[in-house]
Amino acid sequence: MLEKIDKRLDSSLSFTAALGTMAPQFINSRKDVPMSLYLHEKEMGFNFFVDSPNKEETELLRFYDPIRLGTLSMITQLIDLQVLRLFYENIASVSRMVLGSFYSNGKYLFVDFRFPNTCLDEVNKIMKSLGSFSFDVSVTRLGPSKGLINTLNEIESRIPLTVVDFSYIDNNQEEYISEWRTVFDPLGAVSYGKDGKGDIERIDLSKSPLAPLLSLLLKDKLQPAGFFENHTGGRVQSKLIIPTIFAKAFFIRYFSATEKVTGIDLQRIVPYGTTKKAGDETTQINALPPRS
Repeated sequence: MLEKIDKRLDSSLSFTAALGTMAPQFINSRKDVPMSLYLHEKEMGFNFFVDSPNKEETELLRFYDPIRLGTLSMITQLIDLQVLRLFYENIASVSRMVLGSFYSNGKYLFVDFRFPNTCLDEVNKIMKSLGSFSFDVSVTRLGPSKGLINTLNEIESRIPLTVVDFSYIDNNQEEYISEWRTVFDPLGAVSYGKDGKGDIERIDLSKSPLAPLLSLLLKDKLQPAGFFENHTGGRVQSKLIIPTIFAKAFFIRYFSATEKVTGIDLQRIVPYGTTKKAGDETTQINALPPRS
């Protein structure tokens, strides 16, 4: 599924924003801290997730009033950077734009979007309109995309990922592959048409049997690294990719959503990994041994 749409969004936009002292201080000592964006009408912030914090981190976490999810601790750090909201909202308004990666090294925020080159004029217009503002957001790339698989590989190099595969029967006989867009469009996706070779357009995921589960994850700020569906005329294969530290929390939400998520076959939950044969573009998801 992934290899069929790998290069369909052939352009990318990347930007960085200086965080200064807005990120929690212990983030600098960890390289594997998943984060997600928190947007409210009057507030903006980042959610940071720490699994099994050590003694020193536990002491630091107390100052942030964390939400406990089993061994997982989530803290929300509000930030006073409304220009970043303006930038993000404008870019995310491009209907065929997909969020690639969203992470921080403690000092800077790094955000990457993928989109088809047919949207390049629209993106350029937004960039020009935002150019009149003076703020600490720097565009680091506007050009050819590295592709979906390379983006996922880079995320996995920073944060271990887990793949959850589902299957279900759909009365809709249409055939297409879709990809979830971003937290700013919670139930919006991009459709690539049959076998990933059709027109690229935004579609609505709200009628998917998995929509209640996806909504539940997003409500609890457990942002996926990706969500994909392959519709093949009545049968749907779904692939949810999440940070591995979310796995336990995912199970809790999956079973709590059982009454609403009906007719779903949970096929497998495996670590994310890609293998490429020399000279071959075939890419596959396969089980890997747990990380030490």
